[in-house]
Parts: sequence; structure tokens; C-alpha cells
Amino acid sequence: MPSHAVLTTLADQPGMLFRVTQVLARHDANIEHIDIVQEPRLEAAVYFEFSCKTPIEQIVSEMQDVPGVMRVDVTQSFGKVYGKRVIIMGGGAQVGQVAMGAILEADRHNIRGEHISVDTIPLVGEHDFAAFQGARSVASSTNRAVRRIVWTDGGGHDRPLVMRIEGDGFLRYMVRNIVGTLVEVGTGRWPPSHVERILSSLDRSQAGPTAPAHGLFLVGVDY
Repeated sequence: MPSHAVLTTLADQPGMLFRVTQVLARHDANIEHIDIVQEPRLEAAVYFEFSCKTPIEQIVSEMQDVPGVMRVDVTQSFGKVYGKRVIIMGGGAQVGQVAMGAILEADRHNIRGEHISVDTIPLVGEHDFAAFQGARSVASSTNRAVRRIVWTDGGGHDRPLVMRIEGDGFLRYMVRNIVGTLVEVGTGRWPPSHVERILSSLDRSQAGPTAPAHGLFLVGVDY
């Protein structure tokens, strides 16, 4: 059966996951992966990977008709976007080792055909982000707490990757400098482990270039 991946945006209310998966169940879809990202009082982003004989256009149409579904985007699977490298944002070495153990166990049972490498990028959490602040910053403290970093694939060369970052505040050019640094990692110039060294260095010259300002949007302010 053809494999598909969709990213849904759902209202924060009871029964949403049940109602959306009912659409897949009606078409005998085999759900292969679900990832849920949710913050209190905000909408939830739920990512599905599944295989199904029904055309994806029909699946998307029926999902969009479900009350509480705000958006449904067809995207590429994690495997197509990232290949065999899994990058875990946040958690540091401990989370990385847990994930590595799970993947190695899957490899041992031949659940996955090839070895998968895991790297951690410990940007999520409370840190000193001095290495990512811009010049002429007048902040009295460079400590900030980043709650979430989510990358969404645009689905093609003319639809760019989108990074959404949430935190309790940001330094001057901090978001743009983080994007520029992660682009260096994504293109293979630096290994993901290099980001931790940049963070601990507190030295702006160690981080990547500042990403251009166009495309930078403030989505919302939460109190």
C-alpha cells in the first residue's frame, strides 16, 4: 500500500485524536507512526505516518471535515526528510542514550534494516544563550528558556522548511542565529554535537551565520 504522511493542527479539546484516527480506520489504514506536540491552552500539532489504498486527497478531505480540525498538510515522512539520522532537540546525552538504546534494540531484532545514528541538540530548556545573541545586545541576562523547537517540511524545493520556536523571551538576533547554526548542521558542515560546544562556549563567533530577517514572524505572545 502507498505510504503517506500528514501534519494536522487540532483544537485542544477532548476526543480529537479519536475522531481523526476514525477517518483512517474507515479506510483500513495502517498507522505506522504518530507524534503529538501540544502546549497547554494551545492547538495541538499531530503528525501521522500511515499506509492506505485510498487516495491521499480523499483522506485529507475527510480529516478536514472533522469538527475541531484546523488544518491538514500533506508532507514528507521523517525517513524521506532526514534519511537515517535522527536528531533529538533537547534532553542532552541522557535522552540521546535512551533513544539510542531503543533503536539498537530494534536493529538487533531486524526491525530496521540499517543502523540509525542519533544525535542530541540541547537547545530546548533553560540555558545561557550568549553564543547566540547579536552584537550590541543590551540584555542584563543572557539566560533564556526555550520550550520547543519544531521543524516542518514545506514539501518541495519551492516550499521552504519552517522552524517554530517557543520560549520565555529571546535575545537580539537569537532566533536568527539559531536558524543559521542549525542550517550548518542540516547541510552537514557541522555535526549536531557541535551545537552543544557552541552553547557552552558563550562565544558568538563560534555559532553559525545570522539567518536573513525575511520569513521571521511573531506568531503569538502567551501570558
